[in-house]
Amino acid sequence: MVIVQCTKELVASDLRITLSPSTENGLLEISQVMADKPLTVHRRRIGSVIGRVSDEDLARIASAVAFTIGLSD
Repeated sequence: MVIVQCTKELVASDLRITLSPSTENGLLEISQVMADKPLTVHRRRIGSVIGRVSDEDLARIASAVAFTIGLSD
């Protein structure tokens, strides 16, 4: 499984998607999805779900990951 991590340390980058906290996504403070650092992990290492990103945010994350791994321009 390929995952992207979140961090609360914000940096200026087109490949870091900034998310605001909401009840839907389960974040407690403004965070960034690090699309520039995808990781491969075994499914058993994935814990419980804390929330879900909106369709709009998921599209932004997917686009940034696709660029990172060379699937888009």
